This record gives sequence, structure tokens and C-alpha cells, in this order.
Amino acid sequence: MIELKNISKTFNKNTVNENQLFNSFYLTLTPGEFTLMIGSNGSGKTTVLNLLAGSIFPDAGEITVGDTNVTQLKDHQRSKWIARIFQDPLAGTSSELTILENFRLAAIRTQSKKISIGTTNQFREVVKEQINFLGLGLENKTDQLMGTLSGGQRQALTILMATMDEMRLLILDEPVAALDPKTSDVIMKLADDIIRRKKLTAIMVTHSMKNVKDYGDRLLMLKSGKIDRDLSGLAKKNVSLNELYDWFGN
Repeated sequence: MIELKNISKTFNKNTVNENQLFNSFYLTLTPGEFTLMIGSNGSGKTTVLNLLAGSIFPDAGEITVGDTNVTQLKDHQRSKWIARIFQDPLAGTSSELTILENFRLAAIRTQSKKISIGTTNQFREVVKEQINFLGLGLENKTDQLMGTLSGGQRQALTILMATMDEMRLLILDEPVAALDPKTSDVIMKLADDIIRRKKLTAIMVTHSMKNVKDYGDRLLMLKSGKIDRDLSGLAKKNVSLNELYDWFGN
């Protein structure tokens, strides 16, 4: 279980632009649950992701991953539990390295930094097997430079690399917003397949109401630093597009 407990966060303290976004904010993410998060600009969505990832720290409160208190751990210190996918499909990979070399960097994110990782035939076969799952025809192109691939291919590989090792939480920060509609659909289906197949806990921010309807087990709507709506099960499944649009008008 992953929890934000009694979180307070104020931006621009002691200035005319001071903004207390969170005050005694709570959020619990259940293992194996895929949560979607929506809300208007400034509602707190990105701040939630940044707090979970360790990009920013709360002013008060506690963040736990299982039995581990990670409140004061920086993002790189949380990387063995938490992986984050950004909107920019180029952000999660290195253009100058091959596909295999990118996977090697991903492997040493959570493993001991042995120089043999990513250079053995065994590792190459593991990478090929994982890439084959994507169905993009890249499994036999592991020596191809990452920079020669399309944005959609790179985002698919980024998601795969982030989830190769055991981890507790996958954060998806508008992962398909920069892609065309057709590629967006492909990547969302792949992401959902990976989350389901590996039984991952995941949280995704999205502005696409279509993705809200098609994916996820739970739906959160944030408004002014508070959870305004929290739907799961049949309530989430049965919410209509008109209702979703109406939420933003109220």
C-alpha cells in the first residue's frame, strides 16, 4: 500500500503569491489498482505525482511505500520502488545509445551496478523477450539507436523499461499527450496490458475523457487541493462522458 498521510504543501511561502495547495491531504493507493486522476489546472494533480516521486517534499505529513517511510527520500532514492513516465516520449530514453544500452541503464536503476549487466547474451535474450511482448517488431533491432525510433516506439519502450524489475508504483504523467491519436491509442493499450499482466499499482494523470472511460479501476478528481470525486468499481465504469464534462463546470 502507498499512502500520502496528512500532507500539507504551500508554494511561494511568505510572498504575495503564497498558495497553500494541500492541507491535511490523504491518499491511499491499493496494490494492483490502476488509478486515473483528473482535474483542472492548479487542482493539485502534478503536485501529487511530484510528492509520490520525491521531486518535491511536503511541508508536513508522511509518505509511505509499504512499511517504508520515504517522505525525505529524493526521487533517485525512491527509484527502486517508484518509476515515472513523462509526457515527452523522448524524456525516458537516451537517443545516442542503442535500445539494448538503454535497457542496460534501466536495469542498473534497481540492481547492483555490475559492468556485465546488458552485455551478456542472457541479458540480450531477456530484453528481446520483453520487447517481443510489445508487438512492434523491435525485438531483433536491439542494436538500433534509440534516436532513430518514433516517439510512440520510444514511449512504449520507456514504459517497458520502467517495469522490467520489481517495483511498487508506476506513475504515468500524461504519457500519451504528445502523441497523435492513433499512436496514443496503441500506447495506452500497451500500458494497460503491462499494468494488468504485471499486476502493477499505477496512477495516471490525463486530460483525455476517452482514456478515463476506457482504462483504470479507480477515478479521482481533484479540485483546489482536495479529492472532490473518488469512484471505483461499477460507479467508475458507469460514469458517462456528459457527467465527466459536467464535473469541470461545477
